[in-house]
Amino acid sequence: MVAGIYYILRTGVPWRDLPKEFGPWKSVYTRFRRWCKSGHWARMLAVLRAKAEGPFRHFDCSHIKAHQNSANAAGGRAAQAIGKTKGGLNTKLSAVVDAIGRAVGLSLAAGNRPYIKAFTPLLERLADCWAVAIVFSTRKRSGPN
Repeated sequence: MVAGIYYILRTGVPWRDLPKEFGPWKSVYTRFRRWCKSGHWARMLAVLRAKAEGPFRHFDCSHIKAHQNSANAAGGRAAQAIGKTKGGLNTKLSAVVDAIGRAVGLSLAAGNRPYIKAFTPLLERLADCWAVAIVFSTRKRSGPN
């Protein structure tokens, strides 16, 4: 089950396209949903956070393009962390990882929220650590450098 869930999360394929060797897709999906509702994933993340390696915490935000079918998301777009941007519907994923790349904090926000506001729920994960961020812009500068 866990391998099937990991495969879906890593590849992003639809649940129905889960290879047969992981078992029936509906069983894997049902287990994933139960674990989400019961808080199992949050408890697993808490265990990883307690065993975080090294004094550094790396953080970043990334956009995730929402599928066109997400326009009428259950509970509304705000409840599903979906925002409208120039590129369409997006979600913003913020992450804090330890020195070896294990997640110690994850947060979802609407894609049209500024990075700092999307990252605010994770600020406590940077306490007593060195924070490392890579910031770059794809905008072209005008004038002399």
